[in-house]
Amino acid sequence: MVIKLDMANAFDRVNHKFLVVVLQKFGISSKFLDIVMACTTTPWIAPLINGRPSSFFRSTRGLRQGCPLSPFLYIIMVELLSIQLENQREKRKIIGIRITRGVKEINHYVFADDTLLIGGASNIIARWFKKVLDDFLYALGGLLNNKKCVIYNWNTPINIIHRNSQIMEILVQLKWSHFINHGLPLAKEVVKEKVWNKQVEKMRGKIQSWGMAWLNLAGRSILIKALLSALLIYQYVIIMASANAHKQMELITRSFLWQGRKQETKIFSLVRWGQVTLPYEKGGISIRIPGLMNNALGIKFVWRMINGKEQWWGEALQGNF
Repeated sequence: MVIKLDMANAFDRVNHKFLVVVLQKFGISSKFLDIVMACTTTPWIAPLINGRPSSFFRSTRGLRQGCPLSPFLYIIMVELLSIQLENQREKRKIIGIRITRGVKEINHYVFADDTLLIGGASNIIARWFKKVLDDFLYALGGLLNNKKCVIYNWNTPINIIHRNSQIMEILVQLKWSHFINHGLPLAKEVVKEKVWNKQVEKMRGKIQSWGMAWLNLAGRSILIKALLSALLIYQYVIIMASANAHKQMELITRSFLWQGRKQETKIFSLVRWGQVTLPYEKGGISIRIPGLMNNALGIKFVWRMINGKEQWWGEALQGNF
């Protein structure tokens, strides 16, 4: 099973006393700790009520939204959850999932306030997950958004699925082929073409949201290279898109270049697309081709896996080749 957690107002609920203890345990000097806490505890807040600011009051908990320091402080505190889960794995209390032989299993994935709990779908493991999570939330002052938390199971009897849901107090998604985590699909089987439909619609929506029909050709080419093509990089590093998805993305890019946001009117291309995608020194404007970009980023990822330092993800992937 994979349990996808969602923290309710994660930054706003941080206990300042817990933050101090954690920073001390990590060896932060008292002088620097005073500076950090001065930035965290001294702000005064005046919430807007019906559009008007109310009276100011001093914050007693939470981290400031938008402060560059806040994500780092939260990551340090969540590291304690990761340490506790790893300790339970070593004690064989929470057995994780082994990707391949010779590589240690994992029982969690943490990125800031997004957490995945990964393990065998048994009632005992669910209780241990619940205990570790409750202890951490109690110390942190956090709270789960149970309506957004989901349990995903496979190869599990239905009675165990429902019992785990009761233990964790989290809903179960019985029918699923994949779910999205940090913009990437996690699938039981091969990632299907429909997963890329959302990415294609995202590109269309981005174009429609740009109120820039007045941009000239040069301006549109800059937007394509700086923003539209950049939407694909994160997914392209890990997943190979289908040929049809590449074709749709290329058509969207080509249409925006020649027609702008107003795509209801037909405007003929001034130059063939093969010439447009060439580098500047060869007479093009260096617009990336989605399919080639996907291949290049995938090869770069494989190269890092083969020649980089020994890391868990590299060992796990090599073991499946």
